[in-house]
Amino acid sequence: TGMDDVSTHKWFGIATASLAFLVCLSALLNRPEKANPIYRTGIILCAILVSITGYYGGEITYGHGYLTELIWHSKPPSSSRPADTIYP
Repeated sequence: TGMDDVSTHKWFGIATASLAFLVCLSALLNRPEKANPIYRTGIILCAILVSITGYYGGEITYGHGYLTELIWHSKPPSSSRPADTIYP
């Protein structure tokens, strides 16, 4: 799964950069006074792709479940004195 995560992150990054380039090209070729729905949609899709790409980057860096570990946390250690595990 480690290599799959890297590959997924890479391809989402390529898709994000490609879409951002097309959105910028669209902005340059069209007059800014026009409310261009293609530009607006592209910007929203870029934001979504950046979020997804960042999520997969975090999965690579911090491990699986890093984003939801505080929501779906497991039980704390059964030790009654947690300081014992830090300072033996």
